Amino acid sequence: DFKGEEQFHSGVSDRATYYKIEDLFEHKNSEERIFVFDVTMQNHGGYERQEYEPQDSIHAENINCEEANLYLSLINESDKAFGELIQYFEGKSEKVIICMFGDHQPMFEDESFYEQIYAQTEIDKIFNQYKTPFIIWANYDIPEQDDIDISANYLGALLLETAGIPENSYFNFLTEQMKDYPVITVNGYKDSKGNVSQWSGDGTELLNYRILQYYELFD
Repeated sequence: DFKGEEQFHSGVSDRATYYKIEDLFEHKNSEERIFVFDVTMQNHGGYERQEYEPQDSIHAENINCEEANLYLSLINESDKAFGELIQYFEGKSEKVIICMFGDHQPMFEDESFYEQIYAQTEIDKIFNQYKTPFIIWANYDIPEQDDIDISANYLGALLLETAGIPENSYFNFLTEQMKDYPVITVNGYKDSKGNVSQWSGDGTELLNYRILQYYELFD
């Protein structure tokens, strides 16, 4: 679907996927509502230089890491492209809401990089490597929030709530569970008091959630 589009580092550029979103928006029927889930590939690892690379525009400070310089330069290009996407939808009269998030921090071959930038225990390191910022933006007024510490499994529920779209029973469950366990990841979970736990392996933690997930996936 993207043959001939701009290539950047690990695949089609972020900007090219945003042009596709704009094209879908421009060519939909006036009464049609669309949902697009855009998984970008531009910044995917590894971070050795390839054919389609930016010149280093951002450099890591106080550490010598070519992988970090490339990654930061790629992220800088992503930021510019995302800014253009926001600028495009700012001027539209139809309500638009955008959620942007990442699934993990970059995985560098030089693991000593993380030891130098984080003062952390081993479990802190596990959680930090999967901690990323996210943003929910709209071209109309929505409630503003900052410093929300949640895991990606809750983003759908938060997005529906922010958009004012009624949630179904599954998302209602997530909204309530988020109050007690705001972070649930493959590596462990964090409760509302900030206590971090790793999975025991016996499958007993958050049993209702496990049952509901199984039902949604397989039943």
